[in-house]
Amino acid sequence: MATLLVRGSGASAARIRLLGPDGPEELALAGEEGHPEVLEVPVLYDGELLGEVALHARAGTDLAPDAQTLVTDVAGMLGAVLRNALLTAELKEQVVALRRSRQRLVEAHDTARRGLERDLHDGAQARLVALRMGVTMTGAQLMEVEDPQLRSRLQSGCEQLGTEVDEAIRELRVLTHGLRPPVLESDGVVAALRAATRGLPVGVEVAGDDIGRLPPAVEAAVYFTCLEAVKNATSHASARRVEVTLQRSGDELRFAVEDDGDGFDRARAAGGRGLVNLDDRIGGLGGTLTVSSTPGRGTRVEGVVPVQLLDSAR
Repeated sequence: MATLLVRGSGASAARIRLLGPDGPEELALAGEEGHPEVLEVPVLYDGELLGEVALHARAGTDLAPDAQTLVTDVAGMLGAVLRNALLTAELKEQVVALRRSRQRLVEAHDTARRGLERDLHDGAQARLVALRMGVTMTGAQLMEVEDPQLRSRLQSGCEQLGTEVDEAIRELRVLTHGLRPPVLESDGVVAALRAATRGLPVGVEVAGDDIGRLPPAVEAAVYFTCLEAVKNATSHASARRVEVTLQRSGDELRFAVEDDGDGFDRARAAGGRGLVNLDDRIGGLGGTLTVSSTPGRGTRVEGVVPVQLLDSAR
């Protein structure tokens, strides 16, 4: 458009500027620079100043007689164009800000989950283990009680107390494992998925040894998403075989969980809350999650999530 202005107006140069939040921004320049600005027309949209169109020449008399009209018409057309450009830029900034906000929420959730797991392990679980040791020592000391009936009652009560403490420790370990299994922290998502699916009644194959380590929030999101899909396949779809694949491609991680179960009709099935939560978790990291299924032909849950390369310090 700046080139057309130069040709139609007789100017040596034409310049189109956008008035952004950080000051004027040059959008287009055509012709030979060096001559002064001899004509400037504001670009308006609903009374809002969005930019300006300027012509340069050795003198104003060098311009064509209708240069003023030409520039005014061009400025009028540019009003809507620049307004749309500003709205598009603002929308892009809002989308980026929203994506970053969602990612911070996912990362904060994962950090809180890891902190709670550590607190339970180092606090309540450690105290229960110490209590169990104390119960065992007390039971051994009861052998010194001379009255056999009293000794028997005390030992029985001590054994019952020990059993209850053991059960509390087991329940707490299950709880902390559900928050974030230690193997996920130490060995990564592939090893954690293999450990979690090893005892299932159906064959589960996990492939993805070459993906390396990922940011903790990404590992947690992919782990719980894949594990939920596996559990759905084995618990509700009568699957006999489940395949989990993970593949690193550049700055993206692609994963899929495919089973040979009953499948279902996506058009008729109501969206479960669990799937929505998984979609929110993956979406919060800027990824996508899709589910495809056909009655009698199994289900495939697949997703892609962006990752950043980690340094060796992790």
